[in-house]
Amino acid sequence: MNRFYNGIRIGLFTLELTSLALQLFPSFRFALTSPLTAFGALTLAFFIHERKTYYTVRSGENPVIVHDAVIQHYVEDYWKKRFPQHPIPQTSILSNSTISIKASFPYVPKDRQQLFLKMSEKDLSNIFKEMLGYQATFFLSASFKH
Repeated sequence: MNRFYNGIRIGLFTLELTSLALQLFPSFRFALTSPLTAFGALTLAFFIHERKTYYTVRSGENPVIVHDAVIQHYVEDYWKKRFPQHPIPQTSILSNSTISIKASFPYVPKDRQQLFLKMSEKDLSNIFKEMLGYQATFFLSASFKH
């Protein structure tokens, strides 16, 4: 959250600097306004985009903060073990303390897809529980190639 607020502060500072420069040098209105405003907007957009997601795991008395990249790593590692020959395009999203995973898998026979998904959900649930202390449900959305 600090990066987000720092981005807002830098954007506001840039706007104040532009205003002050216009008061001191009114004849340079266009030359000062455009570059400084553009810089402020780009800085603000960068800090908003760079905002990271964290999940707080409570283990007894002590909360542990987990970065979303850790969750992404565990999921990617799991798919690599299940499909060593095929890279699995996937996205792991952490929102409101809920993990959502969207993945596209290579061909799996239709009669085995349900079993595959149940095994994957069970395995990932165990990984999240053992490695992160995450015991809430998560969502797995899957698509299979024909």
